[in-house]
Parts: sequence; structure tokens; C-alpha cells
Amino acid sequence: MKAMNGVISFGFEPKLSFATWNDKFPQEKVCFENEDYLIHFDGVILNSTELKESLGCANNQQILIQLYENYGAQLVLRAKGLYALTLWDKRAQKILITNDLMSRRPMFYCRDDRCVCYGSSYHDVLDILAWEGYTPAINMGALEHMLVRGYVNGNDTYLNQVLYLNAFESLVVDLKAAATQLVTHPMKTFEIPATLDGMIDKFDSLFEAAVKLQFRKNAEYGYTQCVTLSGGMDSRSVLLSAYKQGFNKDIVCCNYAQSGSLDYSISQQIASDLCLDYVFYPMDAAVFVERLHDDLALNECMQAGIGATGARSIATLLNTSNCGLIGLGICGGELMGDLIYKNWGKQSSCRVIRVARRILSGLWQELTHAERKAEDYVSDLQEYLCHLRASQNSAHMFLDRCECISPFMDEDVVMYVRQLNPGLICDRRFYTDWMLKHLPNPYITTSTCSPVGSSRLRIAFSTLKYRVFARHNGVGRFDMNPITHWFKVQPRHAEYCTKEYEEGCRWLTGIEGSEVILQKLQSAWNNPWSKRLHVLTALQALKDIHSRFGKIC
Repeated sequence: MKAMNGVISFGFEPKLSFATWNDKFPQEKVCFENEDYLIHFDGVILNSTELKESLGCANNQQILIQLYENYGAQLVLRAKGLYALTLWDKRAQKILITNDLMSRRPMFYCRDDRCVCYGSSYHDVLDILAWEGYTPAINMGALEHMLVRGYVNGNDTYLNQVLYLNAFESLVVDLKAAATQLVTHPMKTFEIPATLDGMIDKFDSLFEAAVKLQFRKNAEYGYTQCVTLSGGMDSRSVLLSAYKQGFNKDIVCCNYAQSGSLDYSISQQIASDLCLDYVFYPMDAAVFVERLHDDLALNECMQAGIGATGARSIATLLNTSNCGLIGLGICGGELMGDLIYKNWGKQSSCRVIRVARRILSGLWQELTHAERKAEDYVSDLQEYLCHLRASQNSAHMFLDRCECISPFMDEDVVMYVRQLNPGLICDRRFYTDWMLKHLPNPYITTSTCSPVGSSRLRIAFSTLKYRVFARHNGVGRFDMNPITHWFKVQPRHAEYCTKEYEEGCRWLTGIEGSEVILQKLQSAWNNPWSKRLHVLTALQALKDIHSRFGKIC
């Protein structure tokens, strides 16, 4: 068992187990039982100081009980942090199974008419299902999403029976009624200022508060202040906000990238200018490729992305025993405009036409300063939640050593930005305006290779230059993780992966009913190397299932 899990069979006493992912923030964890409650809590409540004062509580145990008695399952709207929680209300005979509001800690579950099983580890849930005699049913949609996108989508896992507890969701089990309810939490509403300056200032105050919570929690426990720092906007925003607030001593900046890339040169220059320690892991040889089995086991094959394995690589250079919360910038771009686009009615299937429309839209608005109406832009919450989960998969690579958190996943930050006019924030417009006003810096961004405050015309040209003119021989000076280049210059990687794939296919061929799955894997393998890593991840996930159940259905 990796962490908390349980089996709740209707008509029988629940079997609930507790363990912790890591030894960080020991005073925050709760394993408590009396005649009224059983509480298992693994993680950290970031705003525990405020809650202790407002509720008159001495510790997290008292906080959780008080919040539950006041708000029930909606307690997650008040307890900000990253955690997994099981709370058994013995008087009402109800069990709350949840994680933090943004689902920053993983939680998986399976429910049917007989029982409910859950776990903060996917593999733990698989073990429970195998013990209970379930027959596995492969989720073909989840498998295909892994092969195409490199991560598992939304609530899905590789099995139809097992679901991921998404952001804004909790599970309540009613033992008396032998029933379960999936609770969807409401989004908090904010009063949006009338002016753009007012909106930017409001966002800055929320972002600063989110950064302060995580840095203050580290200081409370005496942990080293550690942040990831690439050349892009997201991680830079976290560092500059913390620095501006006075957390400017003994910060360690860590980065993993291709040597000679702008991701390296920009981040190293920022750390040098701020007189901060800088730890760099060069990804040049891509040695992580030959330890995929070990790395993917840590995020349980939920993501094949290079970012996940790179995150694990930098952990080998850090003294994580001194780290509590590592500050991340993940999901910044997704929240701040990358997933919002101009609504042209029916979208063209031709990528060239889509890109041309986007560039023309940006140039037109730069020239005319036309008002951007919300209804003219597409903003999909489910797509954002999908990317939120994918980003969290990278953070989970650290989970056995320390905790990772991004202020772009703070509840208030997310819910505020989601209420803004999507036309205002698309293409990172709002993001850029905020950085220019509150976090000014002279560095260029790797996504466009142009200054942060550039005009739309300059950004469009720089993007074209980045994508067309600046790349050569499979690797350009702007590539953080050039996968194709690695496989060209390190033939042994290609040989190793090809051998793994061929052995996996031979193994799958001998399994009854695997023909359709095998066809999908073989089709996906005929792609660039980035897609082939998706295939190897899916193969390992299938082996995990087969090792437990003895079959794949």
C-alpha cells in the first residue's frame, strides 16, 4: 500500500487503511478515530493558520471536524491545500472521500451495487479489485487518448470501473442507504472590477496570496524555498512574485532542459541577476528514456510526457530531504489564455487555415483595437480540467519525496480567471499585461522568442521565425526537450525502445482478446518518437493490469 485506501462493502464494517506518501509536514497529517469520527488526512492545509484563528482550533484534526460539521462535503471550499481525505461520520453513517478542490492530490475510486473501493494510488485500487475478484474492462477511450495525447483524460483511467476524482468533485458514501453520490462543488464568484487595470490588480492580489501561502508554509517548517525555473512565463511568474514579497533569500531555482536552449540561458540569467542558487539538469543525453519503467511507475502510467520524466531527473540533483513544497508554474499558460481561441463557427479541419485565422485575428485586433466580446471566443472548462490533470501528473513524480504546488492551480486564482472575458485573456493578453505592470522583466519568452511586451505583429513574426527559420537538424536553440534530436544522436535509445515495443507486442499477441488493442498500438507506433513513448507507456499500463488480474478484457 502506498497511501490511504479502503473497501466499503454495504452491510459490513468499512475497511479503511492509512499510510502517507512522504514524511513532509508531519504535523499536518491526521490519523484519528473516536466514537463519532474516523479521519485519514494526508497532505497539507495551506491556510491552516487562518482557519485555526477563525475556528478556534488547535490543529488540523479539529479544523476538519469543525469544517465538516459546518459545511459537510463543501469543507473543501474552505480548506485550501493539497491533500487526500477520508472522513467517516459514524453518527450519520456517511463517509466522505475527497481530495483538495483542485484535485492536486490523486484520488481514484470504483463503485457498484456491492461496494465502493478507493485509494490515493491507482495501483492500490487495482490491487483491491483483483482481491475482490473483479474482471477488468479496458477503457478504450482512455487508451486511445494516451496514444494520441500522451496522458489519460478527465475522470478516466485504463479501466472502465476505476475513475479519477476530478477537480470540484467529492464522493459521499451513505452506508444506511447503500448508495453513493458524486458531489460537484460550485465555483466561487467574484465581483469583477470595471476597468482592465482593476482586473489586473485584483488578479495580482489573488496570485500574490497563493504564492505567499506556499512560501509561508515552507518557512513555518524550516524547509528550503525551492522553485522550478524555465525560460518561459509560468515559472518565472512564481519566482518573481515570491521575490517581490520578500522571500528573496536562500531560494533554490532548479531547471531541466537541453543545453544551449533559451530555457537554460534565460533561467540561468534570471537566477544570476537575483543572486539565487541555480541547479541545472542537462537533458542532452536523454538518459531517462532507458529508465522509463521506474519513472512511469511513479505517476502510474498516467502521463508519458517528457516533462514528467524530466521532473524526476531534477529530483536526483536536489536535496529533497530539505524541501517541503516545491513551487511550480504548471498550468499557467492553460489558465491564462492558451486554451481560448476565436470562435469562427465551424472550425476548419485544416491546420494551416486554423493557424492563419488565428494570426489574422490577432493582427486585426492589434490594428483596430476592436472590443473583444466574450461570446466571440471559445472557453471550455472540461478542456481546462483535462490539462489540469495532465499538469498534475508531472507534479506526482515528486510525491514520494516532497510536495509540489503551482499558484496557477490555486482555487481563487482559477475561479477568478474563469470569470473573466475569454476574449480578454486569449493568447495570453491579460497574462502579458499583468506581468508588465506587476512583474516587469527584460527577458524574452521561449514560446515566441520576443519580448514580453511585444506588439501582436512582432509576436506573430517571432512565432513564425521560431517555428520555421530557427530550427535545423532536428534541434534548434529554442528547444527545451528535442525528442527527435535525442533519438538521432543517441541510437541506443531507439534500439532500446524498439526492443521494448517488440517484446511488448509479442507478449500482447499471446493474450486472448487483445487484437484490437494491438492494432491501435501498432498504428500509433508508426509516428515520431514522442508518440512512440506514448505507446511504451500504454504497454506498461496494460502489463500492470495483467499482472494483477491475469487477463485483459
